[in-house]
Amino acid sequence: MSQTSVVWVFSDKEYEELVGRLTGHLGRLKGRRSHRPILELSDASWDGTVNRNGIRLTLPVQPGSLTRLKQIHWARRDSVLNELAGEIRRLASIHQMSPIISPRIKINYYFRTRRKRQQGDLVPEFLVDALCAAGLIENNGSRNIESCETLLKVDRERPRIEIEIKQ
Repeated sequence: MSQTSVVWVFSDKEYEELVGRLTGHLGRLKGRRSHRPILELSDASWDGTVNRNGIRLTLPVQPGSLTRLKQIHWARRDSVLNELAGEIRRLASIHQMSPIISPRIKINYYFRTRRKRQQGDLVPEFLVDALCAAGLIENNGSRNIESCETLLKVDRERPRIEIEIKQ
């Protein structure tokens, strides 16, 4: 796979400040009752690449569960969705990513531990909604998305979510 060159909008120092600001902002999103972060950040870094087949995003967010998101008030959940979409939008603008029509989406969840998890308890719909709100995919309806695959993996050092969007 050959990758296209990425035109940076910011200098290295400005980019580091932006990533630090984004990371700090998402880490402060807290639920009301539990005072736990809704989206917990890991040691991984924000990253994005564009190649001839599509887009690859790395989000330094520890994968959350559907149960946790269902416990949150709908307005707060929408607020978190908008914040995540804003961060993805900023990352997409840095790497000059354009929207993909009829995408095939592959979401790799990297967990810190190897314990059993149910794939149905993960939240790909939440991430797909964030990608749509960020403008990376044109529409998130079932007729417009060709496929959405989720894989569970383990990375003890850097739990994260990697999203591949292909044409």
